[in-house]
Amino acid sequence: RIRRFASLTELAEELQVSWSRLVSLALKAYIEHYEAQKITDKLNEVYADGLTQEDEEILEAGRRMFLEILEDDQW
Repeated sequence: RIRRFASLTELAEELQVSWSRLVSLALKAYIEHYEAQKITDKLNEVYADGLTQEDEEILEAGRRMFLEILEDDQW
């Protein structure tokens, strides 16, 4: 536990921020990660059963459009 505290102090010094600012930044990053993970979990839940027919049609239309763009592109 003391080693963790020392590491945090060293990191705060390295980043040139106060210890409380470091903790604030860490909490902000954790909350952002947590919120992103909630979105990912929800999307995984929604698509757990696979894509709907409408989703498949949209993907296929996107693939066709992409291939058309590639054919017209002059590399």
